Amino acid sequence: METPMQVSIETTGELQRRLTVEVPAEQVEQEVATRLRTLAQRVRIDGFRPGKVPLKMVAQRYGSKVRNEVTDEVVQRSLGDALRQENLRPAGGPRIESREVTPGASLRFTVVLEIFPDVQLASLDGLTLERPVAQVTDQDVDELLETLRRQRRSWEPVQRAACNGDRLVIDYQGTMDGAPLPGGSAESVSVELGSGHLLDAFEERLQGLKPGDRAAFDVSYPAEHPKAEVAGKTVHYTVLVHSVSESHLPALDEDFA
Repeated sequence: METPMQVSIETTGELQRRLTVEVPAEQVEQEVATRLRTLAQRVRIDGFRPGKVPLKMVAQRYGSKVRNEVTDEVVQRSLGDALRQENLRPAGGPRIESREVTPGASLRFTVVLEIFPDVQLASLDGLTLERPVAQVTDQDVDELLETLRRQRRSWEPVQRAACNGDRLVIDYQGTMDGAPLPGGSAESVSVELGSGHLLDAFEERLQGLKPGDRAAFDVSYPAEHPKAEVAGKTVHYTVLVHSVSESHLPALDEDFA
């Protein structure tokens, strides 16, 4: 009858454990012998036909390497068996602290590991939950519909002067003290007046411009502007308006739904 694996546990911290495992010598030696016999069937050594190499010679040449491989495999397998046997749940990879390997003797190794805490769930008896109820008003519905309409709006080019809510396509160049402003020029930029995406002073100068118009104006940036290169300074802009378009909101009908 095969001798069972021996496992002992030492508590070294609130969640730390030291596990010592002892694997019977016969189990290790049996696996080493099996591995050597298999190797002898395929190893090639001068002077011997394949499969005819004496087992003793194979053990002399490869025994140490085979024993190390078997030991590594037995340690990993036995560690898993020990953790399951002791109902331990490692919170991380166990660290091998020591390992005693002697031919003909039991394999003994020690690992240190952290385990998950044993969490006790509190009783839910008597606990009262209040289900939140969302109140949707007519105003909420109207605001949502208006948002959806704006998302689906179409744009139609016009030849009139631009006003708030229109979309312009422009080129602009910015200079400061007569020199080009780095990053201050662009072509075919889409601008929606009143969207707040540009400085108010810049948008105001676009009001009233028509397709084909050119304009030149100065814009003074506030001292607290996030771009340090223009904060508290004045930039001169020249602008060319390519187009002006007005938006059309879709009707709230069956097609919209």
